[in-house]
Amino acid sequence: MYYANGDKYDGEWKNDNKDGKGTMYYSTGDAYEGDWKDDVKEGEGVYNYINGDRYSGHWENDCCNGKGKV
Repeated sequence: MYYANGDKYDGEWKNDNKDGKGTMYYSTGDAYEGDWKDDVKEGEGVYNYINGDRYSGHWENDCCNGKGKV
């Protein structure tokens, strides 16, 4: 799926929402690869920031939450 703002999603869908495994490439250069539930980051995933920082761990309701590494 290509978005008007330049974002791109490549992954699984359910009921027209990102759901399952997928990767979101943001127009900012950031990228998230991992689990999605009802269109938000939910479960395990890795967020790579354009500046080289990286968060790998648990996500809940679109936010890093719980155990993870920066």
